[in-house]
Amino acid sequence: MTPISIIPCGEDEMAYLRRLPHGPIEPDDDGWAHFTYPIARSGLRRGWQVAFLRVGDQLRAVVIARRGNRVGRVGSMFEVRAWRPFGSGIRVKELQQTGLTVANALDRDEQLTEPQERDLIVALTERETWLADTVEAWRRQVDPPRVPENVVGQLSLERDCVRMPLGLAGLPPQQVEAHAYEESHRSYLEGLHGGVRPSEDSMIRHDWTNLTGWNPPPGTFFDGRTFTSPSGRNQLTLIYANRERPEHATGADLIYIDKTRNAVVLIQYKRMADRAPDGGTGYRPDEQLRKELDRMRMVRDWFAGQPRAQGTDAFRLHADPCFIKLCDPVIDLDLGTAPVPGMVFPLDLFDEVHKELKGIGPRGGTCITRRNVSRSLSSTYLVDMVKGGWLGTHTAEDGMKALLHYCRQALDEGKSLTMARVRKRRPKLKAATTPGPATPAKQTPLF
Repeated sequence: MTPISIIPCGEDEMAYLRRLPHGPIEPDDDGWAHFTYPIARSGLRRGWQVAFLRVGDQLRAVVIARRGNRVGRVGSMFEVRAWRPFGSGIRVKELQQTGLTVANALDRDEQLTEPQERDLIVALTERETWLADTVEAWRRQVDPPRVPENVVGQLSLERDCVRMPLGLAGLPPQQVEAHAYEESHRSYLEGLHGGVRPSEDSMIRHDWTNLTGWNPPPGTFFDGRTFTSPSGRNQLTLIYANRERPEHATGADLIYIDKTRNAVVLIQYKRMADRAPDGGTGYRPDEQLRKELDRMRMVRDWFAGQPRAQGTDAFRLHADPCFIKLCDPVIDLDLGTAPVPGMVFPLDLFDEVHKELKGIGPRGGTCITRRNVSRSLSSTYLVDMVKGGWLGTHTAEDGMKALLHYCRQALDEGKSLTMARVRKRRPKLKAATTPGPATPAKQTPLF
């Protein structure tokens, strides 16, 4: 477990922190809350850690913080993910009288030993009763249990299904860092600390029924989070649904719907976890992929046959909504804000790649690897293009209604789906748009 540190600060840094809300802090367009800090004054490490802030002869606050990028020759960014101040400051001399271990801890501005941490937290909790529980909870966020190897692959894909819509919607991708894995979690979204959880299954099931026209099958698992952009103008709702019809009918793991430009994008995820002939890893297309791609082609053809919208918002460089992402295998989820590395293909390009590589293996097999693919998109490029409205559908009719044709197909097989809808945030002044009782006719699906 990462040791707790005591970090010296000044009144300027505390003045900055006092402008922030107590507790967890949501990142903005510039990332996590931060200020410039002299490197020489801090033992703050690169990774997130719990630390006590000391100003002169007082301990003033507890934070989750880390050292960010370098600023100039002698400074670095001091990034803060959560903080809570002590009431009026706790004097160091007063704490030193509680015992030798605490006195030794307060004589150093660096990481504490386990006995020093234990005794200092006990002494502080006598003065701030909330401290021990807060430190314990924050340390679980900083040092979550290691994800078992047998689930890290699937969770890495689910993480990308969460991270990509955040980027598409222009929301800070730092949200994916606020994650704490627990064995009981049934999805990556369930372990996120960011966002606002909708009113649980009742709300999600209601809107799911509105979208699909079907009641969810027994045993279906739902999880949902709503994220708001720092400007407050856009909202992104993510819903993870296990074994559900939209994924079965469309062949996609991620369905992204931009209500502003009426654009729909579908992404199928696969892991390059197969052994390649060259000794590396790759992906071997199978019958399951063939079925999923057939469904995606049906969606593509459906949208291609719809009347096209007019205007600048409807212009697309590529109107095919279907993409495939082949993800590199990962050994843990500690990827920071970066997407899972991999190759992204528009459906037409993937078909061409498959044709070129089909049956060329030593034993007549097909294995797609980074070495034998000459052209693909990066995740970052795809995010930038979709966010700018350059890719996706451009129908005159609402894209949601077009999807209903497929969502109403009752197919038996399935795995998981993440759906994301971004929309302009409705003004809070209008009573009809605030949470609360409403007639079913006026309720809008979450995605």
